[in-house]
Amino acid sequence: MKVAHLAEAYNLPLTSHGVHDLTVHLLAAAPNRSYLEVHGFGLDRFIAETLSSGTATRSAGPAGHGVAFDWAALDALGD
Repeated sequence: MKVAHLAEAYNLPLTSHGVHDLTVHLLAAAPNRSYLEVHGFGLDRFIAETLSSGTATRSAGPAGHGVAFDWAALDALGD
């Protein structure tokens, strides 16, 4: 948020880069938001509810990043 406020003070837009499921919440809170960059890091298989195609809406869940992880899929990595 400090970076978002600094960019806003200089009239600069805020754009995300990477892990879009997490950064959508930051952009939702920033008045100077612009684009949400979406590309695959292969995290979709570890997240219970991923962003739907073409739509980025923050979850109505608890504060923070709001991402629910698929713990069974993560536990399978250790096998």
